[in-house]
This record gives sequence, structure tokens and C-alpha cells, in this order.
Amino acid sequence: MTVTSQSGATDAPLPTGLKAGWGIGSIGTQVVLFSQSALLLYFFSAVLGLEPAVAGGLLFAAKLFDAAIAPAVGSWSDRAVSRFGRRRPFLLAGSLLSAVGLALVFNPPAVSLPVLFAALVLISLGYSAFNIPYLAMTAEMTDSPLERTALMSWRIGFVGVGTIVATSLLPLIARAGGGGAEGYGRAGLVAAVLVLLTMGVAFLATAGARATQSRGERHSLPEMLRAVASNRAFAWLLFAKLLQLVGLAASAASMLYFFKAVIGGDEKMLAITGAVSNGVSILSLAFWPALGKRYGKVPLYALSVVGFALVGFSWLLAGPGTTLVGVVARAAASGVFVGGLLLMGQSLIPDAIALDYERTGLRREGVFAGAYSFVEKGSSALGPMIVGGLFQLLGFSLRGPGGPPDPTAAYLAAAVIPPAAYLLSAWPALRIGRALEAAAAARAAASAAASPPPAVDAATPRPG
Repeated sequence: MTVTSQSGATDAPLPTGLKAGWGIGSIGTQVVLFSQSALLLYFFSAVLGLEPAVAGGLLFAAKLFDAAIAPAVGSWSDRAVSRFGRRRPFLLAGSLLSAVGLALVFNPPAVSLPVLFAALVLISLGYSAFNIPYLAMTAEMTDSPLERTALMSWRIGFVGVGTIVATSLLPLIARAGGGGAEGYGRAGLVAAVLVLLTMGVAFLATAGARATQSRGERHSLPEMLRAVASNRAFAWLLFAKLLQLVGLAASAASMLYFFKAVIGGDEKMLAITGAVSNGVSILSLAFWPALGKRYGKVPLYALSVVGFALVGFSWLLAGPGTTLVGVVARAAASGVFVGGLLLMGQSLIPDAIALDYERTGLRREGVFAGAYSFVEKGSSALGPMIVGGLFQLLGFSLRGPGGPPDPTAAYLAAAVIPPAAYLLSAWPALRIGRALEAAAAARAAASAAASPPPAVDAATPRPG
């Protein structure tokens, strides 16, 4: 591991092996996230028999715990000292805890709330331990905004792979096992192995990554809040992400219900949709980086958000007569915008975090990564709870007697709430650009004030 001083800086290109190896860890994070958001609400309610509101509340409580520990994990990773650096030991611990938690939650020894909650807590501990230091590393490995975009290109590519695995491969494994407890148990074991392997690769691949040294600072919660609030670009980014992740979690928790109750599909349709959307998002990385370099990250971020929202609203036109072609077309269109949304949004995170070091001289990337993770977990917790509560309120269930359920709740959960949340996020997304411009202007003014006046040649006649 290359360790730099507090002021050490480099714009040198990162090795391809480092970028790829670090990025592979995102397969594991996506498997953790989407195996929960896309499968667990359905698994808890339709397979294990929990009431939808109880299942949603259980997921909410676990995510709330995850959100609560995020700031502490970020601060801890800032001041940690080890021969592996201050971030990497967390990556290793996170991979182990996440894998054990996933295996347990899909294979509970008993269908009881304490057992299920304990498994969810393990997943939460593991995910936070891995993802917060993992994200903080992006602001340490390079000082170049262009290299950060390149680094994030690798991450977003593997995010697509991980999402395909979680939303396509795992449902197919569950379906092949009969679609019941045994099938979902197998899917959970596969998810655990994938998480352990991919997160482990990220730990090994970053052994030579540039890192910064810890001064052992301890940041109180009020200090952390002030740091985030004073960084306007990061604060607006958090606001945009809050809205988007609520929408994403609600969509992930409701799409299987939507396919079954509205279109007449099943896990196979969910798998096809996930594969197409994420496959297209990976292919779109062939042009999004060049567009970002030409037009700027923020305008393309806002454009991608609006485009994704409009595709989401198009599910309101779907019904029993919707063909697989119509489903795939929507998935492909959303994939194009997902590529831009993720790449531009993710590459703005280290850019915004770096403003804090420029302003204060403190290396507290973990504080900001912890704040981002807090918002990520809190908003992700709201999605399943909103969907579960909505289903409970409107009496929507796929297990009840009688004919097919009224699809109104499925339409609201999948085709109204998610795209509306994304559309609302376009405004704070645009505000990020103004904050970055203001920071750049302040930086230029400070640089000009610190520069000595130009020397005057003695032979040069002076005015007056």
C-alpha cells in the first residue's frame, strides 16, 4: 500500500488492475443490496407467511440500525491504524459478516422475528463495514476528477453485473428450486458465496492503492453534521440521493408483485428485466464518460434522472396485455439512463468529498462516506416499509383466497412512487453544479490572493 502524507497529491493514471480489482467489490455490494430489496419482502411475506406490514417493518428496523451505525463506522475507518492501512481491514471483515448474514436470512433455523432480525443485523454490519471505507477510498486513490470518473466507470460496470446477479440469477435459482423456502434458501447460499469472493478480491486488489495516513482524530456527531452541512455540493448530492434511493428501494420491493398481479409474469420476467436493464447500462458506459467530459457531470446527471423517471411512469400503461417485448423495451430504455445516472452521480461523490480537504486540510473521507451510507440505508429502509404499508392498507396480497387482487396498490408502488421520487431529485441534482462552481470560484480567489505580485523590471518605465 502506498501511503501519502496529508498533503500528498497525485493525478497520475491509476493502474487498470487496481481499478478493475477495486470495482469487482461492487458486485458484492449490489448482491447484498438487491438480494434484500428485490427478494426479501416477497420471501418474508409470500414464502414465510409474514404479514406485509410486519415484513416491511422488519426490513425497515434492520436498515435503521444500519443507518445508525454508518457515521460511527466512517469515523472509525478515518482513525484506524493497521499494517493493511486504515480502510482495507474493514473490507475483509465486511465480506465475512455479509456472507454469513445472507446465508442465514434465507435459511433461517426458525421462522421467528428475532432470528430474522439477527440475520439482517449481521448483513447490516457487514455491508457498512465494507461499503463505507470502500467509498472513502475513491477520494484517496487519486486527486484527478477524470481518474475518479474512470475509476467509477469500472465500479458502475460491476454494479451492473452485481445487479443482474441479484435481480436475475438469484430469482431464477429460487424458481428452479420450486419458488418456495428451499429454492430461496439455495439462492441465499449462492449470494453468500458471491459476496465473499468479490469483496475479498477488492481487499486483495487494493493492497498497492494510494492511501492517506490517520492522525487519530475523533469526530463527534455534531462535528460530523457540521462538516457535511458546510460542504454544500455534498449536501445537495445527499438530498438527491435520498429521493432516488427511496424510489429505487420501493421499485425493487414491488416489481415482482407488479409483474405477478398486473402483467401475469413471475420471477423469470423479473430476471429478464434485470438482465436487460443492467446489461444495457453496462454497454452505455461506452459513451457516458465521453459525454461527461464534454458536457459536464451535473447536467448529464440531471438529464439521466429525468429520463429514468419518464420510463418509470410508462409502467402505468402496462397491463395484462403487455407483451414481453414491451417489458424488455422499457427495461432497455431505463438501462440507458441508469448508466448515466450511476456514473455521473457516483463520480460526483469523491469530487464533493475532496472539497472538504481543500477547505480544512483534514483527511476525514470516512465521515462523508458514513454520511452517504446513512442516507443510503435510511432511504433504502423507507422503500420496503412504504410498499409493505401500502399493501397492508389496501388489502393487497398474493396469498389470499378468491380471485386476483386489485392491482391498484401494485401500480402505486411500482409505477408512481419510484418515478415521482426520481423526478423530484432533479432539482437538488442541478444545485450540485452551482455549489461546485462556487467552490471553484472561492478556490481561484484564494489562489490569486496567495500569489505574490509580479516582479517589476527596474528598466521598465513606471506609469506616472
